[in-house]
Amino acid sequence: MAWIDWYDALAKPTWTPAPSTIGLIWNILYPIILVSFGFVFVQSFRKKLSWKVAMPFTVNLAANILFMPILAGMRNFPLASLDILIVWATILWLMIAVWRHYRWVSLAQIPYFSLKHGSCCRDVYQVEFGSTEMCKTYCRVVRRIKADMSFNTELDVTRVLSSPEQRAKRKRA
Repeated sequence: MAWIDWYDALAKPTWTPAPSTIGLIWNILYPIILVSFGFVFVQSFRKKLSWKVAMPFTVNLAANILFMPILAGMRNFPLASLDILIVWATILWLMIAVWRHYRWVSLAQIPYFSLKHGSCCRDVYQVEFGSTEMCKTYCRVVRRIKADMSFNTELDVTRVLSSPEQRAKRKRA
């Protein structure tokens, strides 16, 4: 069975976009990723950015390239889900790493992050290991990250990853 037939036959959440929509989204995202990642690699090569700033871009690119062979070739949902989580986490990492240097590069990743957010939830749903609760937690973290990046000039990672009780303690202090 061809991988596209296999993929089409899978039980997917109702909010999974049509294949034509996914193709359109990637046709918009690839140029954004190419320009922003290319810019970071060129700046790193010219020694205007530290290799530490370029590292999450490299890890993200490698994990993103591996996704289709894992999903379509191996048809391994747990491993594909782990790969997507790595891609998602490295998008956050690279946005934080480059924020002080080139904010436009960080902000340009928001559509990419949003697409991967949907992919993470969809893959977690398909693996079905506590998918409902895991998706709720995942979505709660994403909302906090988006709120933090929208209203602050510096991303406060401790605020994003802390529990509601820890945030309440900090407010009182």
